[in-house]
Amino acid sequence: MLDAIAKSIAVVSLKEALETIGLSMARYLSWSKRKIQCRLSDEVSCPKLTPTKITTKERTAICDLVTSKKYLYFSITSLALFAKRRGLVFASLTVWYRTVREFSLRRPGIRIHPAKPKVGIRASAANQI
Repeated sequence: MLDAIAKSIAVVSLKEALETIGLSMARYLSWSKRKIQCRLSDEVSCPKLTPTKITTKERTAICDLVTSKKYLYFSITSLALFAKRRGLVFASLTVWYRTVREFSLRRPGIRIHPAKPKVGIRASAANQI
């Protein structure tokens, strides 16, 4: 169908050709993007088709920065601004939060719980001494 539309563009405008078929412009653009084949095995869609999508290298950098103990005291917002200033990742704050949520990233915690006291009354039920 894309080939037929391409041939008809020589005679009539693209808008008229799509109206004749009953196809929307958005659907046509979507089909024409899918026609371009991307041979990346680790990506669902080709990053070249959607320029706003982050690359695998940027996603890895976000994961490394979020899970790093070196930047533990940074909030996600501060970490995103820090990465932009350093030139590591140029992504919006929304992309950072989405990446953290999608990969279930946990910030490394260093809270040390004190040992439970061994001295005292040990009860096996409530109100028992």
